[in-house]
Amino acid sequence: MMKKLIVIIAILLCSPFAYAGMQDAHKAVIARMNVASGTWVDAYTKNMATSQKTAGERNYRNIIPATGKSGSKIRITVEAGSDGNWVLDGCSIGVMTTDDVYSSTPTRITFDGGSYGATVTNSGTKVSDEVTFSFSSTVRYGVHIYSADRTNITYTNSGAGMYWDSAGDDTMVLDASLDSSELNYGLVKIEVYQ
Repeated sequence: MMKKLIVIIAILLCSPFAYAGMQDAHKAVIARMNVASGTWVDAYTKNMATSQKTAGERNYRNIIPATGKSGSKIRITVEAGSDGNWVLDGCSIGVMTTDDVYSSTPTRITFDGGSYGATVTNSGTKVSDEVTFSFSSTVRYGVHIYSADRTNITYTNSGAGMYWDSAGDDTMVLDASLDSSELNYGLVKIEVYQ
């Protein structure tokens, strides 16, 4: 009885129908793998030139002009200056069509598996967690960075500008009534997942 069963299985496996079925199953697995895989691409980069030497609490809402890149997730990279570690206490991203006002509730950006803040080591960078966020190629965004002590955050005067203030954590506030500046602070890269 066992021999007959083995012969029947062998015949079925070698038949053209079984082979075609295995090919279809293999193609389906490959297609699922291709859909699941994507690529991180740079949507925004900025070289920071200087380390902040003044202590004190600060909110920075960096302007991110339309980048020409779109994606379903984002992650950002922030940078500390060369004079020591910098502690970031809050971060968010949102649509900012005009001035410093988020158009709707921003999305919290986290670090190290869900923490609102992070320590960025001396002259180092820190990459955020992956955040589900629909990033459009044609939209102006704001990336908000809050630091209870801004010492050693990096900045540059060659960016698109930003808004700032020094009164409490405005990371998730839509309209924080921030002052404008031509500088950009802390943010060196936004990557989108395509």
